[in-house]
Amino acid sequence: MPFAIRDSVEVMHSHIARQGYITQHQVGEFTAPPIAELSAAVWPDSVGIAETTLNSLVEIHTLTVRIMIDWLRYKDAEREYKIMDAQSRFLTDLVEDFQLGGNIRAIDFAGMYGASVSIDWGRIDIGSPSKIYRVVDMRIPLIIDSTDTLAP
Repeated sequence: MPFAIRDSVEVMHSHIARQGYITQHQVGEFTAPPIAELSAAVWPDSVGIAETTLNSLVEIHTLTVRIMIDWLRYKDAEREYKIMDAQSRFLTDLVEDFQLGGNIRAIDFAGMYGASVSIDWGRIDIGSPSKIYRVVDMRIPLIIDSTDTLAP
C-alpha cells in the first residue's frame, strides 16, 4: 500500500529495540518523563514520492528518532558526551544494518532524493512538574520500494 509509513515506523522501532543500549523506547513522543538512562522515541515526519517507474512508486518516508537523557543526571560535559556517543552509535548501527526489513531499500544518508539525514540538538521539558531532557533529533529519510503496482 502506498504511503504506509506505519510499517517504516515499526521497522525503525524494532531496530532501536534490537540494539539494546537504549532501554526505554516507544513509538510517538514521550508525554511523561522516561526513567531510563537513555530513552528514544520514533515518529513519522513526512511521506513523499521520490520517483515513479513504469509500474510502481519509489517513496521517501522520513522519520524522526529522538534520543533523550535526563538533563540533571550528569554534569555538563559528561551528559553531552553520553548523548553524543549514543547518537553516533545509533547512526553507525544504521549504516551497518543494511537489512532493516520490510520494503526499505536504503536510508538516504546522502540525500539522493532530497534531504539527507540531519541531526539537531536541543532540550525539552516533559511532564508536570516539568523535567528537563537533553535531546538529539535525527531526521532519517528511508527510500521505500512501494509494493503496489500502478494501473496502466
